Amino acid sequence: MKRVAFLTLLCWASMGFAQSSATVKLDVTAAPLPFVLDQMSEQTGIKFEARNSMERDVVGMRLTDVSLEDAMAAIATATHGRWERNGNTILLSRDTSALNADRATRQKKFADLLAKQFDAFPGMLEGGAPAQPSQGMTPQQQAEAMRRMMAGNPGAKMTIRLLQSVGLRNLSDLTPGERRVFANRPTAMQRNLSINIQQIVRTFLTESESTSNQGGGQQGRFQMMGMGGNLDALRQGNAARVFLIVHRPESGSALQIQANITNNSGDVLATGFLPMMLEGDMMGMVGRAIQQFSGQQPPEPPPVEESDKIEVDPVVSDALKLFGRDNAMAMLGEVVQTVMISSDGSGPGAGTFVSEILGGDESTPTEKKWRDILADPRQFEPLNLFAGPILRAFVGDKDYVAWIPDRALSGMANAFSNGVVTKSGLTGMWKDADSLFEVAKESGPWILRPQDAAQAADGAVDRKELAKVLAPGNQKGYLRLDELAQYAISSPMTSEASRLDTTIAGKIDPFVGQQLADIYGPNRMAYLMWNRLSGTQKPTNGNPKTLGANSVTGEAREYLDWETFNSMAAPNVQLQQQRGQQQREETRVVMAGQNGMNFSFGNQNMLQERTEALPRGLNSFSGVQLTANEQSSVKGMTANGGSARVASMDQFGRMKAINEMMATATQGRRAGNMTEYTQYIAGRTTRYTITYQLANNVTLSRTLTDYDFGSNRAVAFNALPSDLQEEYRKAYDEMKTQMANGNMRFNQGGRNQQNGPQP
Repeated sequence: MKRVAFLTLLCWASMGFAQSSATVKLDVTAAPLPFVLDQMSEQTGIKFEARNSMERDVVGMRLTDVSLEDAMAAIATATHGRWERNGNTILLSRDTSALNADRATRQKKFADLLAKQFDAFPGMLEGGAPAQPSQGMTPQQQAEAMRRMMAGNPGAKMTIRLLQSVGLRNLSDLTPGERRVFANRPTAMQRNLSINIQQIVRTFLTESESTSNQGGGQQGRFQMMGMGGNLDALRQGNAARVFLIVHRPESGSALQIQANITNNSGDVLATGFLPMMLEGDMMGMVGRAIQQFSGQQPPEPPPVEESDKIEVDPVVSDALKLFGRDNAMAMLGEVVQTVMISSDGSGPGAGTFVSEILGGDESTPTEKKWRDILADPRQFEPLNLFAGPILRAFVGDKDYVAWIPDRALSGMANAFSNGVVTKSGLTGMWKDADSLFEVAKESGPWILRPQDAAQAADGAVDRKELAKVLAPGNQKGYLRLDELAQYAISSPMTSEASRLDTTIAGKIDPFVGQQLADIYGPNRMAYLMWNRLSGTQKPTNGNPKTLGANSVTGEAREYLDWETFNSMAAPNVQLQQQRGQQQREETRVVMAGQNGMNFSFGNQNMLQERTEALPRGLNSFSGVQLTANEQSSVKGMTANGGSARVASMDQFGRMKAINEMMATATQGRRAGNMTEYTQYIAGRTTRYTITYQLANNVTLSRTLTDYDFGSNRAVAFNALPSDLQEEYRKAYDEMKTQMANGNMRFNQGGRNQQNGPQP
């Protein structure tokens, strides 16, 4: 306080201000920090600015009539900032020492929570056959059944024992986003796993046989969930290698852990999967997700006492319901992501399928606010949809200053998804273990800031850059590849912020949101590389390009390293078989939400494990090959524009046939993706495949898609060119014939197989 007062008086003296009792009145529900400082400048005549590192901070405050000295002190305390003199300007910069202390606190908290989990491991290894959650159980019984199901199967127990052998000391310093691989015969990219493999196998076999006998088919379900094993091969003594893969996601106190036992050829003989949420009721959330996937109705929440309710504007309630609507993708406590990329990865239409998880009519009172960001991103703030107003409602008439993190959007959406805001729920947001806020000062103006200020400061949506990329998308209903690649440079990295800007894009236009979501997956490095390629380096249809290793530099190179050794989308490894034929081992992976749980289906082969394929890192990285494939495509939309998909007319025809088949076969219970597309826009799609040559017979490929619908208008099916209508009808008839003749089947990997192109 004394430092701030000294600076304030110094400013006044140097700038010719005689008064020493200037007061300010600031009243914003949620606004970017530079906008607030502009108001201070207008009221005092002193120029206040924020350094670049703080321009993305969002603050809410009510200061009715306070001295400039107290206002400056409150803002600095709330934002972990400090005031500095720069000529005739007073700058607010981040107090890095405070943030470093905050990061250290966060890491210690993670280590302490992990230690508690290690203490619980012995209890998780005890008990009989796991139970399966059922509709007749109480919520508590379902959570316990889910805990036993996830932690009591043989694969998970094997994973727990491997974690115990690694030890807490080798995991407690994991940083957000880091992935570590332990192996009993480690390479340079792996850490040593000191275990008795014969004992691990014997225990796994004993528990597998016991579970199968007691559970009446439990083992089959675990096998499907990626938790079983090849018991015959294990009995024959074929086990040779053991891998333990531990990944800490970017956000949240959670770990994703997988264990594999392989033979010398790399075939997986046993596998275990153990999701660990160190805070919160993960088993309960997973249980509720499984209920939703199986069609069970979750139990009704207990009624809210009237005295516990906080009245909020109807627009706030509508926005809460929009963001927090019930969906299994929110099972890790994250706001539901409106859009998500889904590509089949096979057939001529690979990569063209983009599906919408949440859609429908968006003609709500919040619709205008989504579009306001395009007009004035400095004044419009997405946290003003409900995070800022809810905080204001709870504070009441008190003076306050709050730094509102992007995480407040998801935290409040999940807490009040039914649109009803409660005092008890808000109180928990700065009293629970995983709080949103901490109270930095209670006397005078109430000062709130993020519980994890370091994480909040590390990244947030750049509203200006987001507005730049969304403006053309709003006008055309799609974004060009160059526009996406440019935004990839400034787009936020934290999962909370990336969800926020993806959701904003999805509300302006569903398809634009789907496009923007692709930046936050394995394609990010390809976007970064594409953005710096010159025109002569880019391929055209039928004209591939080959670039040297030096073409991948900077952030693109850093992301390439991470994707090679950390991403679920692993490199392709081609190995020479004994008969001289080449074979590419593939692993199909379905991602259940960004940073969510990973479920693996189909062939799981540790020859795909990139730390095994590239034990020396990327020293042999040799170059990049770029190809382009252009073809006609159509954007299909619903009558109200609430859903959109880009595909060929061949694919639209086949989808229609499959939907009808699913509806008939299940008597209407499961109708596939029964979205009715009634409007179509004809255009062109170009896919650019970037193949990184990592080592001999080892490649990593990413595909970027450029859509161009020009100025074409949406028309009904009958108004499309006749050749497109004919393509649709032909594909529809062919698919109906194939299904009638039984030529289409579903294999173990879940991939549709039939003669001809796949939809």
